[in-house]
Amino acid sequence: MGNHLGARRHARQLLRRLRVDALADAVVKLSQLIADHADRIGEIEVNPLFVGHDGVVAADCLITVKG
Repeated sequence: MGNHLGARRHARQLLRRLRVDALADAVVKLSQLIADHADRIGEIEVNPLFVGHDGVVAADCLITVKG
């Protein structure tokens, strides 16, 4: 039981260090890209998206064009 509590505490500490602001900024920028080019974008896939204490990094992104 004590090990579980220690793991939860460690997880909370890691989450506090994540750049949630950078994640929110990335989502807003991607949404703006979609809004600006909605007539041309067929599909967007971002996978995986890493969120760390230094910011956000998309390891792979695929954008298909309509038509």
